[in-house]
Amino acid sequence: MHFHMVNDVEVSPLKEFIIEQALYDVEISLGVLRLIRDFAMLSKGLLSLCELMQELERETHAMEMQAKAIEEKVKKAANEASWA
Repeated sequence: MHFHMVNDVEVSPLKEFIIEQALYDVEISLGVLRLIRDFAMLSKGLLSLCELMQELERETHAMEMQAKAIEEKVKKAANEASWA
């Protein structure tokens, strides 16, 4: 049987293949973990964007209510001025 040196240790071709496959599996697992991390970061970013949109909607609604109140005051003042 022919042996190879892997990290200064003699191993058989079968063991060398198993070691290479294990290293490949570890690389694949790391890639999957990186994808999961990236997806989590994207999800966090989307959640932040949704929160910002909700805040913007609340502020827009508040501004619309203020505009309606001002409009009512202007109409009332104009109506009172027309009677004077």
